[in-house]
Amino acid sequence: MLSAAEKANALQVLAASGALTAKEMIVGVCTGKIKLATAAQAAWNAVMKANPIGLLVTAIGALVAGIGAYALTQKRAASATGELTENQKENIEASKEAIKTLRKRQQHVRKRLTPAQWK
Repeated sequence: MLSAAEKANALQVLAASGALTAKEMIVGVCTGKIKLATAAQAAWNAVMKANPIGLLVTAIGALVAGIGAYALTQKRAASATGELTENQKENIEASKEAIKTLRKRQQHVRKRLTPAQWK
């Protein structure tokens, strides 16, 4: 036996393929054999198949959405890269200061030791 979802899917496939007429769809909705959403989807699919401009509109919409998403991610990436660069510059400066401090300490220790004690 088919579940309710499987029956609805079968009816939708039949409607989309043109096996069901508009009258059969309306009767099915009114009697509760076909859910309204299934009938609406089948009608939408039929209209979209009949009108090739729908494909063009869908493709243009998808392209615009893709370009928009790309632009948003690139702005975030550029901002994050700028922050990273600044952090790296700060770390380099801190490292240079640490090296200077270590060299001063090394010189101070060497002044206290004789050359034989350096090793």
